[in-house]
Amino acid sequence: MFLGGSPQGLLDRLAKEDLRREILAARKLQTESQVHAFSSNILKRLVNSNVYVSSRVVALYCPFRNEVDLLALLREDEKTFVFPKVVKKTRKLDFYKVSSVNDLKSGAYGILEPESSLEKVEISEIDLFAVPGVAFSKNGERIGYGGGYYDCTLSFRKENSVAVGIAFEMQIVDPGFSQEQDIPVDTVITEENIYFCNNK
Repeated sequence: MFLGGSPQGLLDRLAKEDLRREILAARKLQTESQVHAFSSNILKRLVNSNVYVSSRVVALYCPFRNEVDLLALLREDEKTFVFPKVVKKTRKLDFYKVSSVNDLKSGAYGILEPESSLEKVEISEIDLFAVPGVAFSKNGERIGYGGGYYDCTLSFRKENSVAVGIAFEMQIVDPGFSQEQDIPVDTVITEENIYFCNNK
């Protein structure tokens, strides 16, 4: 007997877990200088994109374990930036306005989060979500860290908002791993390419 679904569903989840481990191990091997250089290229591609230029409220994230680092945006732009904070006992993220890295402190899973005393911004007000992840396909499929926080959160976003997957090129994998509960991104930006996923 297979718990939680069909035998095929279990096999799909196991394959997804293997892929998650493989990509995380490869990303961990990138040097600090590689992460910095690639992140700089990705940041430039993002800033020059039409979706970023037309956005007023942008959701960023704090990089963790060699993720793409976009924090330089806090020093260079006048947009409203918001950062996620895990809502305890849920799969949802709340977002708070952040103007400096000093507004962030260690939170869930050891990831920096905004202080609760900061101004809260509703998900429906966010124009662009910069979405981290372990792996993405060129079709916008995403493998996260297994908590389902972004899948849950993005299901509440406004219709004309844009979700942009942020990743290194080595995190781009073959499509076909998406499951029913997974929310795809609309675009994926790496240091080498911008993939338009046509999910809208």
